[in-house]
Amino acid sequence: MAEAAEQEALHALLHDLNELSTYLHGRGQNAYDLAQRFLDNSRREQDQKTRAYDEQQAKMLDYQHYIWHEIAGMIEKLVNQYEALAPGSQQPNDKKNGAGREEEHLGEQETAG
Repeated sequence: MAEAAEQEALHALLHDLNELSTYLHGRGQNAYDLAQRFLDNSRREQDQKTRAYDEQQAKMLDYQHYIWHEIAGMIEKLVNQYEALAPGSQQPNDKKNGAGREEEHLGEQETAG
């Protein structure tokens, strides 16, 4: 009985960590989108001070984008590690897309800089 409760708690924790990873990837995507908007705005005709501000904001947000995805990727690695150890665990279909999401975001990072 106690072992079944522990397994249920482990599965619930892994599910919550998957949701956290998805949330963090979303935060990273939002930061990326904002960075692109600031970068686009910096290319418009404006004074040097405003342009420098927009470029700095774009750099900061791009860095945040990278950090959010890094943290989410680390969480995904932990989830994969503990799912492999959990007896009877089944990886959800969207979990298989996690690695693809990470590669996709790495490609976005390269084009943003």
